Amino acid sequence: MIRPNKLRAQSCTTTYDSDCMANTPITDLAGFAGEHLEYEAWMFLTARDKLFQCARLRHQQLQPHPHQPDEDFNRNLLVESCVLHFRNLIDFFYPPSSSLPDDVTAADYVPGWGSPPVPTILKDARTRANKELAHLTLKRKMGAPPDKHWDFADLGNAMTPIIGDFITRVDASKLSPRTKAVLQGIGGVVKVTGGPVFTTSSQP
Repeated sequence: MIRPNKLRAQSCTTTYDSDCMANTPITDLAGFAGEHLEYEAWMFLTARDKLFQCARLRHQQLQPHPHQPDEDFNRNLLVESCVLHFRNLIDFFYPPSSSLPDDVTAADYVPGWGSPPVPTILKDARTRANKELAHLTLKRKMGAPPDKHWDFADLGNAMTPIIGDFITRVDASKLSPRTKAVLQGIGGVVKVTGGPVFTTSSQP
């Protein structure tokens, strides 16, 4: 896994500082992508890989292991991290109509990017993230119904075409090779039948 450099505090004089974005054009697109876009992708990948690793370990155990006190909490952290950062990636590649002037999207990097049609699986994931995680709404699901599961393998693979299109069209000066490599790691997941899906658990 490729990890971004340790994040550094930035002053408001930095051209891609988030506090100045509304009034300052982005003149260092590669710098912004290397710190912020790469971070979103890296956090999603790291949390997803840890969930996959835990699922493999459970599958390999011959006997069920005792339930650990922090097991549900730690899994919830990983699931919610995946959901949050993946939602941010969807918004970057598929700018919603509600985008604000200081939101940064693929359209800032690729002339004529516009707002590509969002595949249903990604549109549903964005809606679920907004309703079930980002806001306290009546759309939150009770218990553990099948449609509460998150299939991060399928979601990552669904992002493959748009990431490929972005990398093909973006000017090389705006996106470092390392950032490209991190983004490319989102898709290409080989999924076996009955592969792991994940859901959050409420406190018992």
